[in-house]
Amino acid sequence: MRTWVAVCGLFFAVAAGWTFAETSPSSVPKATAVSPLQGEEFIGHRFCEKDGYGWGWVKRPGQSWDQAVWVALFEQPGRLVAPHRKLGRRDADQDWEYRMRGYFADFQVYDPRRDELLDVFVPQSIEPIGKAPPLNRPPGPPSRRKGRTASRPFSR
Repeated sequence: MRTWVAVCGLFFAVAAGWTFAETSPSSVPKATAVSPLQGEEFIGHRFCEKDGYGWGWVKRPGQSWDQAVWVALFEQPGRLVAPHRKLGRRDADQDWEYRMRGYFADFQVYDPRRDELLDVFVPQSIEPIGKAPPLNRPPGPPSRRKGRTASRPFSR
């Protein structure tokens, strides 16, 4: 029970931590990292969903976006946060892609706005690649479209 409360608390703290300032995605630092880097390389595509707390899509390099996973980011305030937090608006980096190093957590977080569980990606570094065309797929985990079964696409 204590673990569930901690995970829920972490999710709400991260979700509520938005700040506001006038900047643009090009002002995101070229590389943000928490050391030592032990995770694998991934590509992230930011999609700001109005009615949910998901961050966007994450896939391995070389995979198609059809194989990407809808995730929440595990942020570390004071060390590594989602790029949009430095940009002032939640949707400031809509459809931007990032080179990310990290790993998938062995737990999921609950999104109370959507009543669903989200896979969690723990980034260790985030580097902007640039603006990308919108992905041709609806946001959210597979459970949103296929009943309520959680997916585990990558081995932990």
